[in-house]
Amino acid sequence: MYYHSDLSSKSITLGREESNHCVKVLRKKNGDTITLMDGKGSIATGIISNASPKGCTIAIATLEKHPLPSPTVHLILAPTKNLDRMEWLCEKAAELGVTEISFVLCQNSERRVLKTERLNKKVISAIKQSGNPFAPTLNELEPFGTTIAQMPNTPGARYICYVDPNNPTMLKDSEAKDPYTLLIGPEGDFTTEEVELALQAGFKKVSLGNNVLRTETAALKGIVTLLNK
Repeated sequence: MYYHSDLSSKSITLGREESNHCVKVLRKKNGDTITLMDGKGSIATGIISNASPKGCTIAIATLEKHPLPSPTVHLILAPTKNLDRMEWLCEKAAELGVTEISFVLCQNSERRVLKTERLNKKVISAIKQSGNPFAPTLNELEPFGTTIAQMPNTPGARYICYVDPNNPTMLKDSEAKDPYTLLIGPEGDFTTEEVELALQAGFKKVSLGNNVLRTETAALKGIVTLLNK
């Protein structure tokens, strides 16, 4: 499976990395048929017309557009200090079919700068490996309040996972209402002010269980729970 961001033309040229992998690594040549995806729901078959490792040209033969899967999950989280954990999470979220990932800067955030270029590469690699036609949209890091202010008009169910021994509502027992927005806090958790701001924006406070989970573990558990409702 190969990636190109736009499959709408009759002829496309793969990027240098994809071209090199196609021609040099997999030894593809003129006339060979390959499968491509754009991360936006389209899967195409193409015939190589110019097997150049610097820019492999493909003639699109067939194009199939897939509908957006249901349910859809928008994950909002504070990125961890360890970037490897975020790369791993984005990879798994892409494989599972998460639609969108937004990164927020919280008061207790340990990582205050995040560049999404490498994360996007992990996402593209994951959808190619898994065959998921849709790559999740990765939104740049924003202040918590800025992202939450956009939420009241968002359709579906919104949940904030928060460590609270007095919280009786488990995410697995929550209302099944697609689309879902899932909010996961930093390693130091949300402040009470941030929780209140989320509740005012229509989020419902839920629990993922008695164990205190790492940010990426909590996110993955929440994603799997919502996708299986």
